[in-house]
Amino acid sequence: MFRELAGALEAAQVEDLELVPSHGDFSPRNILVASHRLTLIDWDRFQRADPARDIASMGTWCWFWALRQGRPPDWIVLDRIVQTYTLLRPGTAIGARLRFHVAAGLMRIAHISVELWPNDAYLVPQLTAEALRHLR
Repeated sequence: MFRELAGALEAAQVEDLELVPSHGDFSPRNILVASHRLTLIDWDRFQRADPARDIASMGTWCWFWALRQGRPPDWIVLDRIVQTYTLLRPGTAIGARLRFHVAAGLMRIAHISVELWPNDAYLVPQLTAEALRHLR
């Protein structure tokens, strides 16, 4: 399934219409929560990138975390982030680019699951199927 997904991602490549400062690995696991503040950690992938990349990263990790915990995954977090982002940046159009970045993020998580969390490798077919669904 990785080959099929890699081919679909290549065919669906989108042009980055705007570049913004990007964390590069924006997810709940890189946010430390204290009583009066939040701190972002793990800045080794910081770069200028399409804003859809960080938005998709947060949404895909939340979807994956539910799947990993045996709960039905949903895209509520991603939907809320997109809604908030578009309210704060009216006129931005991240729709098609977001689908690409969600699929790429799911593929990245599938790879991480195989490499770092071998006990989660059984989730790879669901991750790749969901990524392909986003590209259709």
